[in-house]
Amino acid sequence: EGAHSESNKGIGRKADDAQIAEVEVTNAKTGEVEITNRQGKTQYTLTIGTATHKGDVHVNTVEELDDGLLWEPALIEGNHAFNLNVNHPYYYKVYIPNHQSGVTIQGMDSLLWALAEAELGTLAESTKELFQDLRYEVSRILKKLVKDLPEPDLDGNEND
Repeated sequence: EGAHSESNKGIGRKADDAQIAEVEVTNAKTGEVEITNRQGKTQYTLTIGTATHKGDVHVNTVEELDDGLLWEPALIEGNHAFNLNVNHPYYYKVYIPNHQSGVTIQGMDSLLWALAEAELGTLAESTKELFQDLRYEVSRILKKLVKDLPEPDLDGNEND
């Protein structure tokens, strides 16, 4: 808890200037939204919810995402955001060991927020499935790439 607080503050300060899509909720229960971007208007389904931790309205950690994804675009308390799967091996082996390095966490969070915003900003009817496939493939590849990384030291002791 709190690992993404600085990221949320930093993204929050710049989100209005960085957003390239307008998202209008058309059915909150089903997550249906209308996205307006340079491509026009597109109907899409997003997770619409509240922050898992107070203030986490741009980077929202969740226990699980469909298909083992690392991240997905979301609308959290009306803010453009992404859900971040804390049970993905990348989170466990890359985020956890760096939780004390605010700049590293902010950098990774900013990259994923930018990817989520870029998805919303370039989404069109013809590219919906491509973006979903991209998130799936990146998440799958990252799982393979971190497989041989050391387990994080959760007790604060040095690993040999």
